[in-house]
This record gives sequence, C-alpha cells and structure tokens, in this order.
Amino acid sequence: MRILITTCTYPPQADGVAEAAVVLARDLARRGHDVTVATEFQPDRKPDAPDASPRVMQFKLTGNASWRIGVQGG
Repeated sequence: MRILITTCTYPPQADGVAEAAVVLARDLARRGHDVTVATEFQPDRKPDAPDASPRVMQFKLTGNASWRIGVQGG
C-alpha cells in the first residue's frame, strides 16, 4: 500500500511530532508499505536516496492555517 504521512516536523528535528512521525514511517515501511513523508524544509536534513523507504519530500512553506494569513510556498 502507498502511504503519505504529512507532518510539520521530521528528523533531524527532535521534537515529539518528529519522533512520532519517524517511528510510524519506519514501522510502516518495515511492514512492506511504500511510505513517503511530506514535511517542511530543513536545510541540514540529508535527502534520502530515491529508493529509500521512507522517502522524504520537503516543502518551503510559510504562514499558517488561518484564513487571514494562509499558507504560501511550495
């Protein structure tokens, strides 16, 4: 099964959200799923190889979910 995990943080960040996301992603990948993680851009994150599992896609986004501010970037 192909699974997309979206998370605001992911290692090398070391907060609770990042730690929970990496445990989930690695466990699903270990069970044979095709896992991709979509997260915010982190300049010191080393991009994984194209065949790595889980794959990490980074996006440069600013703003928030407020309709007054919105989210920009991509």
